[in-house]
Amino acid sequence: KGIIFKHILANVAIANGAIERKETENKGKCLTKAIALVGELQDSLDMEKGGEISSNLFDLYDYIIRCLLQANLDNDIEKLDEVKALITEVKEGWESIPVDKRVKPV
Repeated sequence: KGIIFKHILANVAIANGAIERKETENKGKCLTKAIALVGELQDSLDMEKGGEISSNLFDLYDYIIRCLLQANLDNDIEKLDEVKALITEVKEGWESIPVDKRVKPV
């Protein structure tokens, strides 16, 4: 999952620069990739075993997707900053879990 977080953050950063340079096509491509990657994170959640944590993460990822869509529509750099902060927080939480304790998708 760590690599997915890094790819999301990279695409958000590139999209941010694309907005500033008015590169609509590049912005759209990067945000579409970021949305797909957040969708992968959602799909990897084990809703049965994960309980409330998985449910909360699902809702958070849904919110992040909506922020990315809004950022794409409105060229909203503030929404991208919010996404960056949220993804960074989840990434740091994931990285704080010892590797042997992380649940791997089957």
